[in-house]
Amino acid sequence: MIIGIQSGLEELMAELQSKGYPVKVMDNYINHVDVYIYSSNKVEGLLQQVDCGPTNSYGNCYGDSHGMLMINARGKNVKDIEYIINSRCYSKLDLL
Repeated sequence: MIIGIQSGLEELMAELQSKGYPVKVMDNYINHVDVYIYSSNKVEGLLQQVDCGPTNSYGNCYGDSHGMLMINARGKNVKDIEYIINSRCYSKLDLL
């Protein structure tokens, strides 16, 4: 599992790495990620920063991709995020 993280969340990145998670800042990483952690009030443009795997002509992921879990880090601590990653469970899509 590869975790991508938005730049500006380096403290969270360091905490996750200290727990053994492979985390890459998306500004410098152009390959597939399984989890994308961001902190934003809006999601517009976020998907342009990440690679969810092979896509068809419509830009939808296909093939062996199991999708990508997107986590808005706003209001969450590292324990919350670690729980979401491990359970792949998220209560709602936090768009606002």
